[in-house]
Amino acid sequence: MCGQSPDADVSSPDSGVRAAGVAALRRTLDFTVAVGSDQLNGVPYGLFGHPSSPTSREAFQRSAAEVGRVADEAHERGVTMTFEVLNRYETSLVNTAAQALDYVAASGSDHLRIHLDTFHMAIEEADMAAAIRLALPRLGYLELGQSGRGPLATGVVDIPAVVRGALRDGYTGRFGLEAFSRPILPEFVGDMLAIWRETYEDGARLAADAMSTIQEGTS
Repeated sequence: MCGQSPDADVSSPDSGVRAAGVAALRRTLDFTVAVGSDQLNGVPYGLFGHPSSPTSREAFQRSAAEVGRVADEAHERGVTMTFEVLNRYETSLVNTAAQALDYVAASGSDHLRIHLDTFHMAIEEADMAAAIRLALPRLGYLELGQSGRGPLATGVVDIPAVVRGALRDGYTGRFGLEAFSRPILPEFVGDMLAIWRETYEDGARLAADAMSTIQEGTS
């Protein structure tokens, strides 16, 4: 996972802050290679959390150009770089699959990939299946998250239908599970993600539920 900070942000108009943002991404890439991972996810394009205004087109293009260059470097080192599409309460830079494709085009990179998450899509997309199909040529990671951030079998998102549709449309990449529960998170992480409840207690049971729910979508 990668991210940015106020003093290291690839979308900033300040060249020094942008350079620091790129350096932070490169350090994360170094770590990704060091631990033997072949994929780097996260929010490389700007600041996370509670935006107060729209992102300007200039900031969008600055961010995309810098992230595209790092994505090309990652590819040369055997790592696929993706960027997560978040909901409106966490960023104003990219909220939909259509915006994500625009970001990829602006990056100039043939190697940058999109990371979609059903939790965020449930907020932003009018048609989740259509969003996945749209992003499919550049979709590198499909994350499964429920509306309440808990087990995949409990919530308003029809996870088996999402899996079934993605496979039918030709998705061959990875599926991921994302769930959060207040008692097992560091306090600052729970606050940042607005996780106020205990949505599950047992991680092994959560994983087993996820496997069963995903497998239901493969039948």
